[in-house]
Amino acid sequence: MSEHASRLFHKTYMKALKIAARVIPIPRPTLFTGADSAEQMCEAIGLMNFSKLLVVTDQPWWILVLLGRSKSS
Repeated sequence: MSEHASRLFHKTYMKALKIAARVIPIPRPTLFTGADSAEQMCEAIGLMNFSKLLVVTDQPWWILVLLGRSKSS
């Protein structure tokens, strides 16, 4: 493939990717904060048909659960 043909191919490919990025919906992250955030998240999971879920917290969730159990005991 000549340099000119290669350059033309790559420019066309990049334009096609830009068009695809505008047309194809990109999933947006959902943020839950506050006292009722766990309940809100559970409701959202139930309402939305998620195929994959990533939960990110500022502390390991299991530590918060253990602390909550020890305080209520």
